[in-house]
Amino acid sequence: MQPEQWTFSFGNATTQVQAEYWAGNRSVSIRQTDNGFLATLNNLHKGVGMTVPWILLVDTLAGCLIFLSISGLWLWVLTTKRRTVGWTIFGLGSLLTLGLVIARL
Repeated sequence: MQPEQWTFSFGNATTQVQAEYWAGNRSVSIRQTDNGFLATLNNLHKGVGMTVPWILLVDTLAGCLIFLSISGLWLWVLTTKRRTVGWTIFGLGSLLTLGLVIARL
């Protein structure tokens, strides 16, 4: 039977630290991982190491940007007479984005 093990992990968007202790052992092993650029961006996206008020602020701003985009598109559809050019630009942008996403898979 193995002795009791305690693991404590913490960190922020750029660094992760893990401390491990086995019962009866007189030492603690510590492992530090420095994230690369993409891992840091991913951790920022997920909110790793952020406090609750900061996460709420970021989520609120993201929701406002989504609402601003959708309401702007809706107002544009309701008021613009030359919609063909706009729909063409919107369609090409959507196809380009979809193509880039598929190429990354």
